[in-house]
Amino acid sequence: MTAGAEISGLHKSYRLNDRTVPVLVGLDLVQRDGITVVVGPSGCGKTTLLRLVAGMERADAGVVRVRGTGRIGMVFQEPRLMPWLTAAQNVALGQRRGRCDTTALLALTGLAGFEDALPHQLSGGMQHRVALARALANGPSLILMDEPFAALDEQTREGMQDHLLEVQRTTGMNVLFVTHSLDEALYLGDRIVVLRGGRIAADHTVTRSSGRRTREPDDALARVIRTTTQREEP
Repeated sequence: MTAGAEISGLHKSYRLNDRTVPVLVGLDLVQRDGITVVVGPSGCGKTTLLRLVAGMERADAGVVRVRGTGRIGMVFQEPRLMPWLTAAQNVALGQRRGRCDTTALLALTGLAGFEDALPHQLSGGMQHRVALARALANGPSLILMDEPFAALDEQTREGMQDHLLEVQRTTGMNVLFVTHSLDEALYLGDRIVVLRGGRIAADHTVTRSSGRRTREPDDALARVIRTTTQREEP
């Protein structure tokens, strides 16, 4: 393994009024190559995990290492584009050093010819492609994606999932992808990690008998993951 995240003993709590609420409790995760999808009930720590890996928050304890170049790209739930900048200019915001080839990155994400378009001239799916190109602009070892397709309609969402897979195959990038959708996890994931109560409740490597991805997932695996992602009864 040459790139991705290596997480050891990760703890994170928040203060809520007069009490401390644990969110992640001693979490250990060594990411493998490909797309690792994190699922779990609301409040289980999925987004907090991404923010800690990205360095947007500080852990109470534990270590996060990013192998390879050590650089990270992040794609949020919304594209978060600057409305007064063109697609190419928005992509250039992602660079940390030197200059990136914005034209090549936009072509890679299916937006050749739209370099000079402003965000309001792009569809929702196209705006998300710009956000992905921006995340790739600094040559990251790891892309973090926090439910990036949740707000899209079903047809556009499926198209973005296929496009992400194409970009991942082309670049070999490693992805840590958070979603609430079991169908999305089963389709995209090379590995599915289930968080529950701030800990890893299940960790599944997805094997595909045909060697190809399908939107008709393994029913047995789907049942196991659905059971472990259900919220506990109070």
